[in-house]
Amino acid sequence: GNKFDLEFINNLKQNSKCLKDFILNDNYYSLSRGMEITGKDIVIKNIITLSEYQNLSKKKQKEILRKYKELHSSPIKNNKYNVPHIELKHLDFFNINKIDCFLNEEDIKNRIFRRNKKIDFFKGNRILFSQIPKVFNSQYCFYAHYQKNIMCVSSEIFTIRLLNNNYYLFTALLNSFLINYYLN
Repeated sequence: GNKFDLEFINNLKQNSKCLKDFILNDNYYSLSRGMEITGKDIVIKNIITLSEYQNLSKKKQKEILRKYKELHSSPIKNNKYNVPHIELKHLDFFNINKIDCFLNEEDIKNRIFRRNKKIDFFKGNRILFSQIPKVFNSQYCFYAHYQKNIMCVSSEIFTIRLLNNNYYLFTALLNSFLINYYLN
């Protein structure tokens, strides 16, 4: 860059704080990925043996994974399946789009899912932040959403817990085009 750009960047470095200074310092709760409903390791533990699974075609393997998900989730919220599970496709700037997957809280507590977390991981104040950018107006953008209600997230989404209560401010910053420019 030119001299102005270098001066700007150096000045920014000297007068800024690191994001890590605001994030809860706890390996489990602070900055972590969510869970998956199913995966090869889950189905070979509960439905099929490893050798049987390996002998299936890719299409049949996907079918078994889909059936496991259907068995342990519902597309509609009801008394049994009342904990929302969101994937990257649901996350948007400051918003969660139509949720089409709900889990049973007891299943989460019993840890029947892949990369399952304790139920309290999915409760309380946190920012949901996309691990993978999506295209918005021909640009790749990361998305953030503040959440305080119980909600499970897939491993494509990070949860960020802060030391203070500035969740709205940090959500706005993470959704800004300036931060997205920097992250890209």
